[in-house]
Amino acid sequence: MEELRNRGGYSGNIRLLGALGWSEDEYWRVRNKLIDEGILVKGQGKGGTVRIVEEVEEPVQTTTDVVVERVVTTVVSPIAAVREETLYEPCVTTLQHYWFPERQITELHIEVTAHQGRRNTGGTWTRPDISALSARTFRYVPGRHLDVWTFEVKPADQLDVVGVFEAAAHSRSATRSYCLFEVEATRGDMTEAILRRAQDEARRFGLGLITFSDPRDYSTWETLVEAVRRDPAPELLDEFIAKQISESGRDKLLRWTK
Repeated sequence: MEELRNRGGYSGNIRLLGALGWSEDEYWRVRNKLIDEGILVKGQGKGGTVRIVEEVEEPVQTTTDVVVERVVTTVVSPIAAVREETLYEPCVTTLQHYWFPERQITELHIEVTAHQGRRNTGGTWTRPDISALSARTFRYVPGRHLDVWTFEVKPADQLDVVGVFEAAAHSRSATRSYCLFEVEATRGDMTEAILRRAQDEARRFGLGLITFSDPRDYSTWETLVEAVRRDPAPELLDEFIAKQISESGRDKLLRWTK
């Protein structure tokens, strides 16, 4: 708390973690406990943010700020072609160590599901690039609650709203579905236009949208749209888990439910 107060009561998670010098597990455990106790609240921003509830208000970006930023970033550097597959593992690592812990999720299984050979998974657009299972308990709501998450990953040289439609196809059998878009650190007008349309389509379908410029650096990640939680039919969830999740993941899920 002292370090956070020294920063004006407000900080990004990654900067605060680095300043404290704690392990990732210790940071997320203490942070989540303080959130549960109402001492801190979460905020948006790259890598996520926290602020002390009674001491400072989180700065709000005005419409004017956004317009100015877009004017300044009209010069676009060439985007190096990146094979989509090279993003999967670093995205899994960042999701596991930062993105999910920020959401106070500790019981988690996550894996790359894009590579399944000739295994029958149901046809076109039925294989999410990354899939995850999570279980949570709550203080006042009885029972253990299961979520199935899907993530569609698109590199910067394939940035297109089609990625949103692929994620929408996955959402039929998942409780939450997201698009993960790599974008250049300095965004040009074309990138901004694509992202605006992608956000509109994501909201229309109830999907989440996340951008990053470095899959390994959570301080470059920004959740632009949060996914709406769906409640698919149990048979669809069961079929998805059977077809998409590895045996080790299914075994972990069975242990959670015992």
